[in-house]
Amino acid sequence: MARDHFTFDREQPVTNKRPKSGFPPGRKVEDSVGHGQKMLASFAGAKQAAQAQNQGFDDRLLFKIEIDDVEGGNIETIPGVELISQEEKGIFLVFSSENAMEEFEARLTTLAEGGTPTRKSLFEALHGFDAFTPEDRTGWALGYYGPPTTAEFNVDVELWPLGNAAERQLLLVAFEAWLQEHGLAKRDRVANEAIVLYRLGVNAIQLDLLLNHRDVRLVDLPPKFRLDVSMLHKDIQDIPDVPAPADNAPGIVVLDSGLVTGHPLLKSAVGDAQSFLAGKGSDDEHGHGTMVAGKALYGDIAAKLESGEFIPELRIFSGRILDENCESNTKLIEHQVEEAVRYFVENYSSKVFNLSYGDINKPYSGGRIRGLAVVLDLLARELGILFVVPTGNFRSADSPIAWKASYPDSMIDNVLLDPAPSVNSITVGSLARYDQTMNAGRYGSDPSEQSFAGINQPSPFSRVGPGIKGSIKPEFVAFGGNYAVDTRSNNLIQNLLGEISISKDFAAGHLVAEDVGTSFSAPYIAHLAARILTVYPNATVNQIRALLAAHANMPTEVTSLFGEEKGKPILAAGYGLVDEEALFRSLDDDLTIFAEDSLDNKSHQFYEIPIPNEFWAGNKRLRQISVSLAHTPLVRTTRVDYKTTRMSFKLIKAMSLDEVAKRFDNNIPIDETTRYAEYSNQRYITEQLRNYGTLQCSTWNFKQVNARERLKKIFIVVTRHDYPWAENDLPDKEAYSLVVNLRDKENEQAVLLQQVETILQGKLRVRA
Repeated sequence: MARDHFTFDREQPVTNKRPKSGFPPGRKVEDSVGHGQKMLASFAGAKQAAQAQNQGFDDRLLFKIEIDDVEGGNIETIPGVELISQEEKGIFLVFSSENAMEEFEARLTTLAEGGTPTRKSLFEALHGFDAFTPEDRTGWALGYYGPPTTAEFNVDVELWPLGNAAERQLLLVAFEAWLQEHGLAKRDRVANEAIVLYRLGVNAIQLDLLLNHRDVRLVDLPPKFRLDVSMLHKDIQDIPDVPAPADNAPGIVVLDSGLVTGHPLLKSAVGDAQSFLAGKGSDDEHGHGTMVAGKALYGDIAAKLESGEFIPELRIFSGRILDENCESNTKLIEHQVEEAVRYFVENYSSKVFNLSYGDINKPYSGGRIRGLAVVLDLLARELGILFVVPTGNFRSADSPIAWKASYPDSMIDNVLLDPAPSVNSITVGSLARYDQTMNAGRYGSDPSEQSFAGINQPSPFSRVGPGIKGSIKPEFVAFGGNYAVDTRSNNLIQNLLGEISISKDFAAGHLVAEDVGTSFSAPYIAHLAARILTVYPNATVNQIRALLAAHANMPTEVTSLFGEEKGKPILAAGYGLVDEEALFRSLDDDLTIFAEDSLDNKSHQFYEIPIPNEFWAGNKRLRQISVSLAHTPLVRTTRVDYKTTRMSFKLIKAMSLDEVAKRFDNNIPIDETTRYAEYSNQRYITEQLRNYGTLQCSTWNFKQVNARERLKKIFIVVTRHDYPWAENDLPDKEAYSLVVNLRDKENEQAVLLQQVETILQGKLRVRA
């Protein structure tokens, strides 16, 4: 059963905001003697673990050393230590001889006894020692999917890339002798100064031996997800005639390199195509605009090709702002964008705009927002429209092999390109849908072509946030492609790793084409945003943004990729991948409620989430509550704060509305013991982190709720606080949208629709 999403009203009290107080705690520093003793114990444990592993081509031991980055380059000043790799910031791997180990112990002993060892600062900068463990050697796919259940299976094994050619030859000879001794099947090998890679046939016991071998850097499963090549050769004769969308279908505007309006998959849905380049027509000479338009109109074109049906629910509009080289060199792009936007708003009341553009000359490294992003922020507020933009693409100056070796950490320095920092726009990063090249699929024994990302992981070219003042950017991710490297030739590969969309060269028999880039992830989110208008034609831009956020989930492949570093998945993927299942209409186990309202400065408004008792009852299972808030503030480039107003929300558990309202009323005295902090158990994104943005969301997970907690109600407190310098420039009321999503997916008997409707009707009767 499905029905339109519910609406709910705020509760009656509106209270004044309290001033902030308090300071963060300071840091503690350990003394040298205690630190030396701790490092001695750490070294002894690491040494014992390293000695237990399978020996390599010589008798040195492999250690993992954690040390302040500023001192890392000095590790090799100890005789007998060879630095072989820096795995991440502050983590170094070294081969250490017996003499070097004695030297380590001697200097640490001196430090522990209160003395001053040679290079004391180096040893005080240490954080610990460890062996390189089987977990460290386990590649992402092997760790995530586990080893295959077959008796024998293939794995890709990377050895340490020793720079010395003579040492590397000793490594190869010794390793292959070890393979033969233990019965591992050698399928193929790549060995050069940049990488040593084997594809081996192993069983479960042999896999364990590999994971404990000193000379093994990484063991992983070969890539296996690939694009179906037959899709690229689809004939238009195989596809039924494409009908026109409904007369009242909402439109989506693509601002790009133009559009091939006669394409058989597009022509029935084209509303208008205009050029805003002097001397240029509206036709797409490059092909980028047509591919973007295909994704904007249909969303997942690969799925449409599989089903064989193309039924447009939207009307497509094209504004050409880029030339045949996909550039804008004759005129400021800010002028072209504004002219195009005003044209489509005035003539067609357009609300959703996709702008797959990133200015490589304007990376955002913090501070003030400038350029096209400012124009988008001002237009979004003035005209009530939504822009969807990509993070921009990145290409490393390193060799492809070195770039792959540094993935995913290499992403974190790839800052956003203008206009991605725009606070009132949706910014979209890219995920990989495929990880296997054509040759990797064709030649099963050859390990040479290795993809950067696994399925559902961030594309290596996708740029990351944060936005201004640490705000979450990008907000979402969608599929945009992947890269692979040919380790024999050190060449980058992207063919058959990208996204399928509509080709401008249909007259030559190419109905669709394939390419990679965040340009093709952004229009998928724009497509979803416009489709919301097919169900809720009067939805505001704030409501559209909040609905998308409340239905986004971080892919587990992203969180597991970055391990314990919880902030990095958010930098790369924001709120995650939007789940379409209940985005447009509520289901019995996935229900959405939203509110549209406005708020005075320095005040609070309150909402009680209508949660049925049955939501908490029953066996131990996962239940989720997601809350999102969106507003579109006025911006000022002359101020570092940029936004004129701040709006935020808190999720609060309490026995009654009166109890909550008193805690947030500035007219009622309160002490620190009764001050209300947000409910934080099993919360995904903290209040502090999300509050920097104009689209804020977090999810709370509940596995088991005791009887006492079931008695409490859950409230949302919405707060507005303008910056003092902007108070005179803003209206008394500032609009916002609030969305709450309840999910009870593990309950086969869930009937949230009926239960929540009963609660809301009861509240209406009480108010009446």
